[in-house]
Amino acid sequence: EHVRQLGIATNRTCGFHVHVDATTTQLPALRRISQCFVALENAFDTIVAGNHRRADQNIFCRSNRIAFGPLSNRQRWNKISSANTVQQLVNLMNPDHDRYRKLNLTNLVNPHRPSTMEFRLHGGVEELRDAEAWVRLVLRFCSRTPTADITPSQTLAEEATPAMELMALWKMVDCLGLEQFYVLDRKLFNPRQLQNHWRCKKCKRPFGNARALSQHVEATGHH
Repeated sequence: EHVRQLGIATNRTCGFHVHVDATTTQLPALRRISQCFVALENAFDTIVAGNHRRADQNIFCRSNRIAFGPLSNRQRWNKISSANTVQQLVNLMNPDHDRYRKLNLTNLVNPHRPSTMEFRLHGGVEELRDAEAWVRLVLRFCSRTPTADITPSQTLAEEATPAMELMALWKMVDCLGLEQFYVLDRKLFNPRQLQNHWRCKKCKRPFGNARALSQHVEATGHH
């Protein structure tokens, strides 16, 4: 019934990576998936169990949002819109061909790898229901986002909280079963679970969002 019955256990170092086939996915769809993932990264973080994989705290699943530095939400959205090729999009989402990001697109331009979008941010799973819920969420996000009736104003309010981003994600995914599962299983009815602290790796100072952290890093040189 689940992984533990097979004698397998997971710990903080484990990850559950989901690869979504992108062989026939066109650039406009890839851009929109990237835009919405970056815009709603806090929402994805809140439904991932374990704070050690949130924000930009894990070197094996770093933030895609932080890669855009101090740009505003709308500037990040427009920057991704400006990508005219898949390679340009990969350079934005995974600078320096860094596959260790929450959303890894480097496989799209690697002729030696299957053409996939890799979602790396979920930790290791031991329960089948956790694996199934995450795979369903990722697949619905990828399939619905390119054609969803969504405007930047729905996802790009500069003052948007993780809770607001989460509401936008539920609207986009449009699956009451998934929403109910994560709200109950991750206790997302508790305001404390909806906090996402972006912390400087050098001085450990917490910030409310990725943009504030990036501004701090640029001003202090705390790379």
